Amino acid sequence: MSIDLISLFSVAILLAFGALVQSLVGFGLAIVVAPLLLVIDPQHVPGTITFVALCLGLVNTWQYRSHLSIGGLSWAFIGRVPGTAVGGVILTVFSLKLIKVVLAVAVLSSVLLSVLRVSVQPSNRNMLIAGFFSGIMGTTTSVGGPPMALVLQNAKAHQLRANLAFYFVVSCLLSIATLLYTGHFGIIHIQYGAFALPFVFLASHLAYTIAERINPIWVKHSVLVLCSLAGIGLLIN
Repeated sequence: MSIDLISLFSVAILLAFGALVQSLVGFGLAIVVAPLLLVIDPQHVPGTITFVALCLGLVNTWQYRSHLSIGGLSWAFIGRVPGTAVGGVILTVFSLKLIKVVLAVAVLSSVLLSVLRVSVQPSNRNMLIAGFFSGIMGTTTSVGGPPMALVLQNAKAHQLRANLAFYFVVSCLLSIATLLYTGHFGIIHIQYGAFALPFVFLASHLAYTIAERINPIWVKHSVLVLCSLAGIGLLIN
């Protein structure tokens, strides 16, 4: 399959912007990028995004490794496994059009929950449920962060970034294995993802250096606006 240079750079720039957001607030790569890519070049959802999210997760985990608490994520991983399997079935059975609608609803629902400031305690049960729905959403659309971010929202900023980053590493590995099995991940996703990685890592490093000087509330509000526009645009499309 031939690669269009304009498409290559467009995907890379979008992924770099998503990486900047995710490195600042802990999640946001897929929720910002996936709705736009589904309109511009849908072949990259979820494959290319998941590949890049895996690599970014490794970098962010290393950056914030001193704040990592793996034990608190165990129930989320248990829930993630069956959720990933359900997501794989959905990808195989349902059409791209329906997946677009599901993604739009998931994005807008995440925005609404954030605006309403819904408080969810990180109990074992809630972590299990969040992991399950994160598995479904992450495998079908690459947007698996919101359920986990909702449960972990009261954690300190660096701990939130560290725990979500490590969670994304494990969850992306599960998703890629499922996507390979269902035929939704191939060389094109690795090619585009690998090309984007220098831009993504540069954006992540920038976020790491300015994180202490950026008001996370301002970033969060900006992300909510962008996600709202992306979700609405996806529904219209």
